[in-house]
Amino acid sequence: MTGKLGGAGSKSGIIGINDRIGFSNSSIPVGTTAGNGFYNILTPNGGYRRTYCIQDEQGFYMVIGKFAADACLTVAAASIPTNRDTVKDSSGTVISCNFGDYPCHEIRFIGTNSIEGEWWNNRNIDFIHGIDGKPFKNVWEQSRYLQVHHANNAGNAWKYGHWCTYCKDSRGRWANHNYHSHAMTDGANVSIAASDFTEPSSFTLNVAGDAKFTVHHDHESSGQDGFCSAGFGHDDNVIGFFDMTTGSVGSYSFGEVSNFTSVARSWATAVYVCIR
Repeated sequence: MTGKLGGAGSKSGIIGINDRIGFSNSSIPVGTTAGNGFYNILTPNGGYRRTYCIQDEQGFYMVIGKFAADACLTVAAASIPTNRDTVKDSSGTVISCNFGDYPCHEIRFIGTNSIEGEWWNNRNIDFIHGIDGKPFKNVWEQSRYLQVHHANNAGNAWKYGHWCTYCKDSRGRWANHNYHSHAMTDGANVSIAASDFTEPSSFTLNVAGDAKFTVHHDHESSGQDGFCSAGFGHDDNVIGFFDMTTGSVGSYSFGEVSNFTSVARSWATAVYVCIR
């Protein structure tokens, strides 16, 4: 699959998709933010679409969703729309339905109120779920039927969520290659379908007060009723928006919360969803 970049008022080049890096543009130096901007991308479900992309030391990502401020509340909205519009600073809560059939290798969550501005200097949470290359439409949809590991009692209890291949901190402080799953909810308590990510529609993650996205720096799972290093959303209607790892690369300390707590509501910004 190849996506062309270019057109009037857009950056130019070719996107090449492979099974490891998602996509890249060799004309943009890795490790800079020179790649940030709007691109015309040939998407798998929406044809050519103007798409905002970002780049840093983690790679090159397409911005395909946004949970508007306060994201720990909007992720739990009764209806989260999907449409073909460009996701940008002026967007409300929305997930693109242009990329449902895109072979997804990473989903990145960035807490900031401006992805078009200096987000790298104005972010709070920033973490990544590694995915095994399945179509994006089939990732979050797993929470509808898939039993994954309990974040505290792996092998002894089950929650519902999606499988991951790893997770990591996008600032480069830690990477957990033993991470296998994110637990969204206690039971099959979501209203979501794969088709929501290929055609304009809507979905709901918060049927039981449990909508969330989380990671853990060394456990094999995170999320519902369990330990988390960073995340945002609801756990049994307890609201959290936090990153318990403090400090910078080379000098940082780990932390975690269990079952979310009221003290773990540190921010109230939007969260942007990016894939590659």
